[in-house]
Amino acid sequence: MKYFTVAQLGHLAGLYLSQHPAGLESTAYPAIELDHTGPVGDKHASMVAKSDARQVQFYKRGTPIRNNRQWSAVSVEELATIQTQMAYPEVRPEWVGANLLVSGIPHFTQLPPMSLLVIRPDGPGKVVLVVHDENLPCVGPNKAIQAHYDFVPAQTFMKAGMGRRGLVGWVEKAGPVAVGDPVQVLLPRFVAPEILARWAVLP
Repeated sequence: MKYFTVAQLGHLAGLYLSQHPAGLESTAYPAIELDHTGPVGDKHASMVAKSDARQVQFYKRGTPIRNNRQWSAVSVEELATIQTQMAYPEVRPEWVGANLLVSGIPHFTQLPPMSLLVIRPDGPGKVVLVVHDENLPCVGPNKAIQAHYDFVPAQTFMKAGMGRRGLVGWVEKAGPVAVGDPVQVLLPRFVAPEILARWAVLP
């Protein structure tokens, strides 16, 4: 598949692992390892997952399928907008269970499926992540945020997070990543020109 290169170069502003079996929140680390199951040590890391409500039109719940949601990523800029929309002092990436926090990539959640996030594109041992889809907001983060404030009305995060919740996907080329690493986006050529224009991509 051929790709267009997005001119803007972002960077990793945070890295996190979800390690608590019963909770959504993740824990910050200065560096993590990504292998072909996902972030090493994260509870979602695996090659195979069990189907859930997202796949009920295709499979019975609990059917083993490829894990297309090995990692989740959010952006600094979109979290700031969510925070403003919710009118709370802070909404942290850990509270929404993110693995990666990126900065400097506009319209991050709108990156189309099959886009590539290339970490350290010009350096040694680059790591490549494939975007599967937008991570649609759900009630889980709302409950996690509520643990840090006196009261968060139901559906508040879902409304503020629509179109800003970030992305999920899988690891194509594994390796270590660290906070501060540059991130480049490659967009697939099948994307319509009006979509490419959001990132000022030239053929």
